[in-house]
Amino acid sequence: MRLVILLFLGMAAGFVGCKKKKPDSERPDWDKIKSATRPVVIDTGYGTPYRLDISTLGWEDGPFISPDGRTLYCFYTPLDLFSFVLNSNGDPFAIEPYLRGPFVEIVRKVPARYQGSASYFLSSDILISHRASVNDPFPPWSIAHFSTPATFDGAPQMVLNDTNPDEAEFLLFTYLNPDPDSGNEKNDIVYYRHTSLNPDGPFQRFPAPVNEVDYQEDNPHLEIIGKDSLVLFFTNDERPGSGGIDIFFSLSNDNGRTWTSPEGVDFNSAGDEDMPFLWRDAQGAYWMYYMTPDNRIARRKQRTRGDWKHWDDAVVVLDKGNALAVGEPTLTQWGDIVFALIYDAGKAYTTDRYDNDVWVLPRKGSPFDR
Repeated sequence: MRLVILLFLGMAAGFVGCKKKKPDSERPDWDKIKSATRPVVIDTGYGTPYRLDISTLGWEDGPFISPDGRTLYCFYTPLDLFSFVLNSNGDPFAIEPYLRGPFVEIVRKVPARYQGSASYFLSSDILISHRASVNDPFPPWSIAHFSTPATFDGAPQMVLNDTNPDEAEFLLFTYLNPDPDSGNEKNDIVYYRHTSLNPDGPFQRFPAPVNEVDYQEDNPHLEIIGKDSLVLFFTNDERPGSGGIDIFFSLSNDNGRTWTSPEGVDFNSAGDEDMPFLWRDAQGAYWMYYMTPDNRIARRKQRTRGDWKHWDDAVVVLDKGNALAVGEPTLTQWGDIVFALIYDAGKAYTTDRYDNDVWVLPRKGSPFDR
């Protein structure tokens, strides 16, 4: 869902001073629209899906929930992102008609080379909400310390420390790398190790062949699979594959110092397989949850232990129902699915037509089942 915007950022210099679009004279009744939206549960092991109370009118996408259900992250930008993509010709300075929701300061941080010629610049940060216990409500979002100004940050993912639930073994996210020598204005995967849940300061960039100058890397998911052994899944629509957005994986057997050449999973197709998430069940089997080409959430079981390429047939878990799309699945240790849902207010609106919120599909009997 985020990659669409990244295509426009390299065009920024040619857009300063373009004619701005006027905002809609009336706004949709978002409360009514959201109350009437019903994704359809296919898997009978789940309860009734619901929208998280901390959702706003900004664009909350790419959520990640920690396994213990206490920490929530998301990609965020304070505007109707889809309407901007469809109507703005990609002008990163022409976002004012689409502004909506809190944290407008994110897009007021204009890169130094454009200061004085622009008031806004299309960018995103990562938001965080942390609670002491799953019995507590999530507090309002705040901007994560590790977000970087005037860039695109998103796709957060974290591996908790085995003994200290307030520390992360890995904290990953993506950002638009502005360095032409290493990123060529492409999306890269970066990380912190042995860190707090909301760190600050320099992060590290995954080396080649994971991050490559010619490719966009997005939607990472890393798992520790043994002593010094890691597997990293991510998506890309430019590497040689089956077409569209495909899911790739890379392995490290030296605790992340080096990585194997990425391979595609066996179910990549001409459509978009996107947003992979690995979940391990009580029997130790791995399942991959992902967004299908028809905008549904499905899962596949690993066919053979240790084989990350081959997966069983897809089982649809959640259909979009009367929403525009559902995706970005992320799971708790109990199997609850936290996901992104996009609404469509209809053709009567131009600058305030779409919104994206974080929802929960609770596993029956879990702490999220209400």
